[in-house]
Amino acid sequence: MKYIQNDELKAFKTASFIITSMRKVLFILGAVLILSCGTAKNNTGRIIDRPIVFNEERKELSLEYMKERYGLEQEEPTIEPKMVVLHWTAIPTLERSFGAFKNPILPGARTAISGAGNLNVSTHFLVDRDGKIYRLMPETLMGRHVIGLNHTAIGVENVGGTKDTPLTSEQLEANIWLVNYLKSKYDIDYVIGHHEYTNFEGHELWLEKDASYRTQKSDPGDDFMVKVRAATQDLQFKPVPEKSGASFSQNSEVLSQILASYEDYRELSLSERRIKHEDIQPLLEKWKEHPDFKVQKVGASIEGRALSLVSIGSGDTDVFLWSQMHGDESTATMAIFDIFNFLASDSFQKEKEALLKNTKLHFLPMLNPDGAEVFQRRNALGIDVNRDALRLQSPEAKTLKRVRDSLDADFGFNLHDQSRYYNAEGTANPATISFLAPAYDFEKSVNEVRGDAMKLIVGMNRELQKYVPGKVGRYNDDFEPRAFGDNIQKWGTSTILIESGGFPNDPEKQEIRKLNFLALLTALFSISDESYKSADISEYEAIPWNDSKLYDLKLTGLEYELQGEKYVLDLGINRGEVSTGDGKKFYYRSRIADQGDLSTNYGYESVDVSGTTLKFGKIYSETFSDIKALENLDFASLLSQGYAFFRVKNLPKNNFTNYPVQVVGEKFELSENLQVGVNPTFFLEKDGRLKYAVINGFFQELEAPGIKVENGLILK
Repeated sequence: MKYIQNDELKAFKTASFIITSMRKVLFILGAVLILSCGTAKNNTGRIIDRPIVFNEERKELSLEYMKERYGLEQEEPTIEPKMVVLHWTAIPTLERSFGAFKNPILPGARTAISGAGNLNVSTHFLVDRDGKIYRLMPETLMGRHVIGLNHTAIGVENVGGTKDTPLTSEQLEANIWLVNYLKSKYDIDYVIGHHEYTNFEGHELWLEKDASYRTQKSDPGDDFMVKVRAATQDLQFKPVPEKSGASFSQNSEVLSQILASYEDYRELSLSERRIKHEDIQPLLEKWKEHPDFKVQKVGASIEGRALSLVSIGSGDTDVFLWSQMHGDESTATMAIFDIFNFLASDSFQKEKEALLKNTKLHFLPMLNPDGAEVFQRRNALGIDVNRDALRLQSPEAKTLKRVRDSLDADFGFNLHDQSRYYNAEGTANPATISFLAPAYDFEKSVNEVRGDAMKLIVGMNRELQKYVPGKVGRYNDDFEPRAFGDNIQKWGTSTILIESGGFPNDPEKQEIRKLNFLALLTALFSISDESYKSADISEYEAIPWNDSKLYDLKLTGLEYELQGEKYVLDLGINRGEVSTGDGKKFYYRSRIADQGDLSTNYGYESVDVSGTTLKFGKIYSETFSDIKALENLDFASLLSQGYAFFRVKNLPKNNFTNYPVQVVGEKFELSENLQVGVNPTFFLEKDGRLKYAVINGFFQELEAPGIKVENGLILK
């Protein structure tokens, strides 16, 4: 390999001579010589030189690293740059980030990489959060910043990168500028994110000799790299190689065909989320009669409802799936019965034969039937079953632990629903499905068991992205010592949490049910043929975190008058579901979730109402004898006049009405107060005319045909 003999290299050689003969002045002269790189061509003055310690000790450690890791024996630790690798430091400040690279010796705390040598990590450039660029070392000397590629890579580290210190737009611009600058100086072929480095395994540039020396990286993330590549596409960099040996997609075509036939498998008797124990009993009885299925009672709830385990398959790999641990989280329960129909169908026999030969599948479709009876999270004891993994007080928790232990399951799927107000971080997209490979300790360590769970999630995410691009999130991975997912991971079962969130115009989660069906089959097929093993965990870490910045309705820029002063507000409105007495139906009771500057938030329905003024609704002058007397009113006309409340003498016992207005008692007093927590019922006026109505949190354009208010409330 040939190496560039430029001014920087000459400076380094001069420094080495001085170090040998005049050690007392090492640091002063070394700093002066390294700073001389500031005269390199095309340096516009934007780069600030701030050299780390690159003395004789660091030189020798660098040469040793090149020899041991790459088999390169050189007199000087020089490189011929062919790529730029972008990173984040995950350290919040410039000074602390610089301190991490400054000294030659690797700190003792870096145990994950200490086995590969004592040379400290370093980078050529460090970009602060304000976009200032610091050069820490000459570009043609080797820094330790990326496994397998240091001998050919210039490193660019960005300060921050944590949840609290995300990379900034200034850093993005600085990275783009720096990439252009480096391309003008060197024959750069690749610009990659640190999380993409393992794609070069097997490539001619890859020289790492130790096949076991890898670390999992997520920096700086796909979103950052997409933006950098879009801004530098005219430089015609080579694409990042496809990961060597990747075979996860081999089932993709079959899965697409299965999904196209989904309606053939959908369990028609389950079409709403509020599923009770009695709803699934006839189905379990049906499968008990099927020769391929085994249905057995494995426990009972506090109120005596049977807990059933459904098993199918003859393979050596046991897979355990449990749903509705929380009684009001039933989306995956519906999908499980869809999977039963698929497994028993005449279609895709070859694929199913291989699946059931290699695996044995076990489903516990309703772990908390007492909670399901009243559609509530907790069980009849009033506890969260998912916080009972240590004490095991509830019979539901005892059953789950006993079944897991008796199966000694290789893989586990913990199936839940999450808030519809979670979004994929940094986007307006709902987190329709969120995944997690739960941590098994506070350090969030990754062993083979948890790593396999992450790899399975990679495949599920890839498949879902085809149908709901950008709508997949990653659930918070803080270790919860009382939770079942975290403990089952600890007990040796590779555990995947699947959370079903929200999707536009899907209140009963029938589309999300279909996505569960797809995700679970993706995982089961990849377990069967072990294709998940080729997945790169960095893809898991690139899935955006869940955030909580969604509202059902976001109104932007309305004018609100208070005590003679006018203010401009955004409103975030959420529509809460309230179960009716039988637990099977529900109505909406909305509330203002937040108000003020909501420019960083999003809505399933988002309306710019700038130029409108909020007007509170009026009470209609006539009092009606009962609620039935309202049925012949022209509500569209009355809403256009600003009437939102209607008095009734004899109010019914229920708390909602199907009329698109608020029904109130004779003693009801109107409160003209806009605050977080209140029910949003008001009008928006523009140019002296009422233009919009908001009734119980539902937005209505008054001149549009039809009324879109799902229900009003009965306010006593």
